[in-house]
Amino acid sequence: MIIRPFEETDLPAAAELEARCFPDPWSRKGLRDTFREKNACFLAAECDGILCGYVNAAWVLDELNLNRICVHPDFRRQGVAAGLLEALKEFCRGRKITRIFLEVRASNLPAQALYHSAGFAELGKRPRFYQNPEEDAVLMGIKL
Repeated sequence: MIIRPFEETDLPAAAELEARCFPDPWSRKGLRDTFREKNACFLAAECDGILCGYVNAAWVLDELNLNRICVHPDFRRQGVAAGLLEALKEFCRGRKITRIFLEVRASNLPAQALYHSAGFAELGKRPRFYQNPEEDAVLMGIKL
C-alpha cells in the first residue's frame, strides 16, 4: 500500500468508493468542489495500482475536521484506514495543526475502535446528526 497525495484524476474512483461504502455518498461534483478548496486535505491509499481508500479533511487555523475516510470493502482490516490516519496526522504536524475532530455514526463500532486505537477520544454526541438512516454521531478528537 502507498499513501500519496490525492489527485484530481482519482475523483471518479473516489466517487465509486463513496457509492459502495456509504448510504449517503458524496457526488463526484461534491468531491471535486471540496478537493479544490484552499484548506482541503485529500490523501489517497493505492493498493496494486488502484485507489483502495482515501481521506478528505478541511482545516481552519490549527484545527482540522476529518470529513470522510473511505476504504474499499476488499481492502478493509489490512491497515489502509490506519495508514491514512497516520498520514493525516503527519500532514497536520507539517502545518502546525494541533487538533483533529471527526463525527462517526453511533452504530459504527468498528470505526470507533479504529479511531480509539489511533488516539482519538470521545468528546460528546450530536443527536440526529446523520440521515439515511437517522442516527446520532459520536464526536471524537485528538490533540497532536
